[in-house]
Amino acid sequence: MLEVGLGEPRSHLVRNPASDAIAKREEFFFREHGPRARLNAWCKNVRMNILVTGATGGVGSALVLRLLEHGHRVFAAGRRPSSLFEVQRKAPAGAPLDLIQLDLCDPESLEEARVEVLERTGGYGLDAIVHAAGMAEVGPMMTITPAALTRHFETNVTGPVALDLAFLPQMRARKRGMLLHVGGIVDRLTLAMHGAYGTSMHALRAITGTLRQELSVFGVDVLLVETGSIRTPFVEDAFDGLDAKRWSGSRWNEVLDRLETLRPIAARVGVNASEVAEELAELVSDPSPPASRRITGPFGTVQLLANRLLPVEAFDALVRRTVALPKAILTKAPAAGGTVLVTGAAGGMGSAATMALANRGLNVLATDVDPHALEALSARCERAQLGHLVRTKVMDVTSPASIGEALGASEERTFEALVHTAGIATAGPLDLLSREAIREQLNVNVVGLLRVIRAVVPRMCDQRQGRIIALSSIAGSVSAPFFGAYHASEFATRALTAALRQELGHFGVGVTLVSPGFVATGLIEAARESLETMEPGGWSELFAQADSVVDRLRRAGGSARQVGKTIARVAVATEPPPYVSVAGRLEVISKALPLAPRSVLDRVFFETFGLRRVKKALDQSS
Repeated sequence: MLEVGLGEPRSHLVRNPASDAIAKREEFFFREHGPRARLNAWCKNVRMNILVTGATGGVGSALVLRLLEHGHRVFAAGRRPSSLFEVQRKAPAGAPLDLIQLDLCDPESLEEARVEVLERTGGYGLDAIVHAAGMAEVGPMMTITPAALTRHFETNVTGPVALDLAFLPQMRARKRGMLLHVGGIVDRLTLAMHGAYGTSMHALRAITGTLRQELSVFGVDVLLVETGSIRTPFVEDAFDGLDAKRWSGSRWNEVLDRLETLRPIAARVGVNASEVAEELAELVSDPSPPASRRITGPFGTVQLLANRLLPVEAFDALVRRTVALPKAILTKAPAAGGTVLVTGAAGGMGSAATMALANRGLNVLATDVDPHALEALSARCERAQLGHLVRTKVMDVTSPASIGEALGASEERTFEALVHTAGIATAGPLDLLSREAIREQLNVNVVGLLRVIRAVVPRMCDQRQGRIIALSSIAGSVSAPFFGAYHASEFATRALTAALRQELGHFGVGVTLVSPGFVATGLIEAARESLETMEPGGWSELFAQADSVVDRLRRAGGSARQVGKTIARVAVATEPPPYVSVAGRLEVISKALPLAPRSVLDRVFFETFGLRRVKKALDQSS
């Protein structure tokens, strides 16, 4: 930790934030105009303690200097001490600037930063956190390692959320505070060669939405700023790893060469870091901030409009032309006797898909992490006289060794289709979830999918035939309270499969995302059981009504058998669609929710998930 601080002596920090005159002014506004006017006065007159992550980069360092100009005390956080000292040299003499060495991927570093900030502020903590840190790697998803995708999640999603929650207790006690996440417009569209970054941005949008709804009951604002391309070293860094993705004989070398020619263009388009920093500084000081803000140049605006107005196939074709990928070719359907790999095959939807595929005359390698459940599946197949078509293997999608053992040597990994249904669901308020729980959710549902794809898709590309069918529920469209980690994984799965669809099309490999509603398979019940391991804290009212919420979801859910039949139909279709919804009774709602204004959704979820009762209970207890 860097022991560097500029500004007032430490003894002054005990009385943070302001003088008696400001306190009297606050009371006057409160009496005359109510709580909102009091908050307005506080924001305009009181210097805030603000921590900025990624302070060593373009937007982060520019934001630190802008906030200092606005009179705030700033904690500039970053991994590289030399770059932090450079920010210090640019700061005005005597400015209230503190330097904090922080690695968001390291829980120990995060805890040290928390302790240091609390000590320097006399236990007061922070009024706002702005996350300007991030990482991106460009390149085909088939050249992105699972470890690299995990780093994207750690830097862009789980690390920022863990830092937010580390400083949340003080904000909750004061019933005010702000958490501002800087993301990218690729959280709403998918671009080939940007799949890893886009996947993490989709996850960030989902989990930020859940945080916003949950923390609103404590008076804490949560904002998401979606930026287009920004002219900073961040772009150059994203392209720096291209050479490491080349190897002799790789089918992606030519694509990487073409991508390298786009580097100068990518570095020139976009907005200035100073413009973004100015808008961020204004948002931090806004007493009534919007839930989100978009900051992008003309190029980003055109991308968003094209994504919204064009059919999926047309948008994919446009993206392929932009990055000079060949045209997609029609994928061939598996013939009778072909082999399909199913993950999570012992679960409700996995077993239904296995049975449905076998009923169509396809050989199925059914894999799951649970050997006893696989035995039960084999017995069901035997009773249905499908045993000769279904072979079972234990496989853990989080373990490369397990995947290798289950699938055998590379020459044996020949599948006409991959059906990925493996997944878990973690429930609970985000401030009660451990970082490890969020990490595991993403590791199983998203990184696990990438591991299996990297194991079987190369042979599909060689044969110019193959299909990937992945599941992402209605939770991949709209984020709601108490399922933040699960929403993050489902949003990310949508982004991952879309990038693969764009990149693998010219090899004859099709990618379809099947989106069920809430299906009665035990996944919801398992999520409910995860609540029993938590201490309710301020969420006692939620825990008391958890069973009724689960019951409502179960009744609204569809049939696993219907999902299985849909998967089998997509597997043998002449032209498989990019998306298929199997929302059952939630079909109309699933299509309407993403189109509804955010304010409407927040009100609906506030009532549906009992947030109003939670807030009322908290107000009565305070």
